[in-house]
Amino acid sequence: MTIDNLTTTVEGLRNQALAAKGTFNTHRATIMADTRLTPIGRKEALDELRASTNATLAKLGSAESEAIDAALLATRRKIAGTVAGNDDIISFRDAQDRADSLTDARDAARIMDRALLTGDKPLAAAVMGRAVSEGWRDVTDRYAQDNPASAMDYNDQAAIVAFRDNLQQVFQRGAHYAAV
Repeated sequence: MTIDNLTTTVEGLRNQALAAKGTFNTHRATIMADTRLTPIGRKEALDELRASTNATLAKLGSAESEAIDAALLATRRKIAGTVAGNDDIISFRDAQDRADSLTDARDAARIMDRALLTGDKPLAAAVMGRAVSEGWRDVTDRYAQDNPASAMDYNDQAAIVAFRDNLQQVFQRGAHYAAV
């Protein structure tokens, strides 16, 4: 799933949440205006409405989190499948272990240059994955020059991670699915 597909999915879920809150407000006003209800009857009707709406909002919030996780997993699997076929899965795992030990962009750039020079695709891809997660733009740019098609997948991965972790998006997720 690309970031564009993910944002479309999230937008739909958030619109459903807004609609649920709008329906809640409409029904709440109807309940409050109903002169046939006693104060206890109003409270019971509002409690039932609130519980139902909150359950819907919780499901929508969970669906958004699941959509983000699924998009990220699909992108990571696509990247891993592109790099590591059945024959070289062990070398890809070794390369991932090596990339995981990198702690700064300078070392990552040095390893990336060597991997690209020698044609070590598993190592280059593993270092690219680490660079994406750490935000080492110089390293990702080097990889993208030699692998433009794969770079698009990594860009999707980075965009999904940024979308997931962006404070404004985190706040919006909380606001859209907050209990009524």
